[in-house]
Amino acid sequence: HKHFVWCPKTTGSVGWMNCQQIVEIDDVQARSQIMEIKMAWREDWNLYDNDYDNVMFEEYNPIATDNLVLGDGSGNDGIAGFSAYNEGSVLINQEPGDGNNYFHNIHRTLSWHGMKTYVDTSRFVEGNTYKISWKYRTYSMTPDTMRTQLSWKESGGSWGHVNLYCPDPSSYAGAGPHTWQYCENTLMMDSGRASSVEMEMKLIWNGDEGGQTADADYDDLLWVCVDCGQSFS
Repeated sequence: HKHFVWCPKTTGSVGWMNCQQIVEIDDVQARSQIMEIKMAWREDWNLYDNDYDNVMFEEYNPIATDNLVLGDGSGNDGIAGFSAYNEGSVLINQEPGDGNNYFHNIHRTLSWHGMKTYVDTSRFVEGNTYKISWKYRTYSMTPDTMRTQLSWKESGGSWGHVNLYCPDPSSYAGAGPHTWQYCENTLMMDSGRASSVEMEMKLIWNGDEGGQTADADYDDLLWVCVDCGQSFS
């Protein structure tokens, strides 16, 4: 039996790259007497020296997300579960200090890749203004600006789009994880958005550095109706 675990493509950097994957062990593998792990490269031209470190297997069971404000599909109303936008994977990690759970986005192959979810449009009221906020952090060596991209399908079938940008992040010193950054924007519900039958929300990166594909974390996504006090997460 063989199982291939592919790492994200390198971006030409000589720094350390992180590779993680989830492997489900079947009955045959669980009963095996020996398992061999090999690290190999795909391209024939890659005959350069390489370094490896911190090779480990860890049991992974998705952590309960009851203390996540961020919508996670566990019954929190308003926002469905998150998944990776385009290539990559999304894990649920826990801070070792305070036990806070957050989403960890790995294997981003392009600088703007992030996460996406769907918002319950039946909660929208035409004319009301909503505050959309979340916090994020990156493991990048250089800063990059985040944004949320909203796409909604109106009742007539046409699609609308809007980008809400976060402020420029603070300077980074070395590799992450860096400190949490906070992003907040407001959005007024016009008739098209309020009557939409579907809304997709993406947390993506602006690609300021043109190739940063470092891991990223997200937490505490919240929509608050400024005019009525209603919130959903």
